[in-house]
Amino acid sequence: MGQIETGDGVRISYRERGSGQPLVMIPGWGASARWFEKQLAGLSDQFQVIAVDPRFHGESDRPAHGARVARSAKDLLDLFERLDLRDVVLMGWSIGAAHVLSYFDLFGSERVAGYVIVCGSPKPMNEEGWSNGFADLAGAGGFKAFAAADINTLANTNVPTYFHTPQSESDLAWMIADTASLPSAAANVAFDCIVQDFRDLPGRLDRPTLAIYSEHDPVIPAANGDFIRQELPSARVEIFHNSGHCPFWEEPERFNEVLADFARSTRTTASAAR
Repeated sequence: MGQIETGDGVRISYRERGSGQPLVMIPGWGASARWFEKQLAGLSDQFQVIAVDPRFHGESDRPAHGARVARSAKDLLDLFERLDLRDVVLMGWSIGAAHVLSYFDLFGSERVAGYVIVCGSPKPMNEEGWSNGFADLAGAGGFKAFAAADINTLANTNVPTYFHTPQSESDLAWMIADTASLPSAAANVAFDCIVQDFRDLPGRLDRPTLAIYSEHDPVIPAANGDFIRQELPSARVEIFHNSGHCPFWEEPERFNEVLADFARSTRTTASAAR
């Protein structure tokens, strides 16, 4: 387990394996870097795989400040600079996609070779004319209140629903524990991510982009893939047919193959951009 210190004095932990082009992976809310252990094992023979514990999560610090998506994006920049990472393939799963889009919005693509969105929506809040999100405003507020007041019950209720196929009791136990360990401040991060509207960004992404969605996702509709393809026709969109919200866990072989193929394809683009 490695650590860097951010500009506001918070220690961010990460798991790292392999060498070569960096693949940086940001988990969803309530999840740690451990959720990407099948990518750390399956891709580290070809890439430098770095799975991050966002602030408030996993082994990272849990401060009383910085519970905003923009601060999480700055944490990524701090990580890239501290580790001198370049030509990064930056992947965000679920709410982690908001961290990725916020990073691009704030800091651009100088250190990035490609973007990967996994089961994430550019607008996680539903409203009239948009139904590709996670919840409406009332639902987002209810989720925030539930997470702040009774995180243990929320974890035990929500985490098992992420999967299309039943998971082992041992795996569910540590996954639930990841979410159940969150401090109340983490609820503010979830709410801030849900209310963001990044729909203007996919069409502006200036690096190769891969979007992965799941047919049986109970959290984020796969129809987001159609929106991204419409806004960015060059984007590669992949639908996983035997997964819920976690295709990297339920279909790891295909997921790793798709991600590796995409990452290799970004190298020419990255070289030309320099």
